[in-house]
Formats: sequence, structure tokens, C-alpha cells
Amino acid sequence: MSAIRRSVFFLVVALVLPVHAAAQTGGSRPPAQVPVGDTLMVADTVPKEDHVARNAFARALILPGWGHFGLGATRRGMVFVALEGTSWFMLVKTLTKLNQAQNKADGFEAVASDSLNILMAGDTAKARILADPDAFEAALAANPQVIASRNLVGSRKEQRQDWITYTLFFTMASAVDAYVAANLRDFPVDVSALPRRDGSFAISFSLPMGKVGGPAASARSDGRSTR
Repeated sequence: MSAIRRSVFFLVVALVLPVHAAAQTGGSRPPAQVPVGDTLMVADTVPKEDHVARNAFARALILPGWGHFGLGATRRGMVFVALEGTSWFMLVKTLTKLNQAQNKADGFEAVASDSLNILMAGDTAKARILADPDAFEAALAANPQVIASRNLVGSRKEQRQDWITYTLFFTMASAVDAYVAANLRDFPVDVSALPRRDGSFAISFSLPMGKVGGPAASARSDGRSTR
């Protein structure tokens, strides 16, 4: 599971860095100088910061799908609502199960500890051995019920870490996707997916190229994707 968390972490970093770089681009470009007569006029060529994209990014972080719904990308917003909603549900469910497993483990350890104390009270030799805290803990850890309960708690903790990672990943992916969608909202690209008889589907991209001797032409790129 740790390998999955490391992979997700690097994916999040790969998604966030381009957004941060794009946000910093506007302040690093020097203005162009246009000569007019004997003077130089500085042309305002630095693009203004796109507040729509930043707002979409922030809204997607706050509430699943909010950034997409504000841009009119309802389908994509619903996809991230489903992904983030599922991850949050599983995270809460895992936390509940972890709490239950911890309570059971505490109960088993209390029973096993009482059993050892009774054994120490009736056996002087055992009492001298188990008087050592390390020996007492070793005897407690050898109890089958304690072993099973502690293993269950460890498994629940790993599941908790995994779902925290997934939840953060889907949240960041939603925010980055909303940011990109806001920047490309005026880009005239038509994307469609067509099912085929063999069970696969074809993804088609259409980009208008203007008029070439008559009706408007378009550049199309078709790609096949199997199941």
C-alpha cells in the first residue's frame, strides 16, 4: 500500500507544479518596448491574471464539483462529485471501523492482562518472571486474541492512510482540472466518444480551422480505445 501512496503523491505534485508555474508566468514576462518617434512607449503585453481560473480552482478545493459547475462543465463536475464523495464515504467508514477495532483490542488486552495478574497471584515463580514489564508485555502480546486484534488495528490504520491519500488526490485532481477547464473554456475543441460493435470506443477531437474555399473546415483526430 505504501507504493500506492508514493505513486499518488508524485501524481499530485505533477498536477500542482504546472498550475503554480502557470500562475507565476504573468509576473515574469517583461513588457515590450515600442518606439514612437524619439520616445519609447512600453506596451502592456503582460496578460492579466485569470481570476475565473483561480476561483474555479479554489471552489473545487472547497466543495466537490463546485468549480466545474460554475464553468458549465456539469458532466465533469458530476464525475468528481462521485469520486470525491466515494473517497470521503470510505474514509469515514474506515475511521469508524478503526475505532471499533481499537475498542475491541483494548477489551482483549484488558482481559488478557487480568488473566496474567490472576496467574501471578497464584504462582510465585510466574510472578517473579512477569514482574518485569517487558516480560509481561511479551506474555500479553503472545495471547492469540490480542495478536488478532492488534493485526486488525494495524490493517485499519493502513486503510485509513490509503483513503486519506486517495481523498487528497481526487480533491487536487478536481481543482487542477477545473483550473485547466477555466483556461480552455474559449478553446473551440469538440471531444466525442463513439462506441463500436466490438465493445471498444473511439475518441474524436474536432478543432475548427476556418474557411478554406467554402464551408468551415475542421481538423479531426480519431483515436481508438479498447476496454
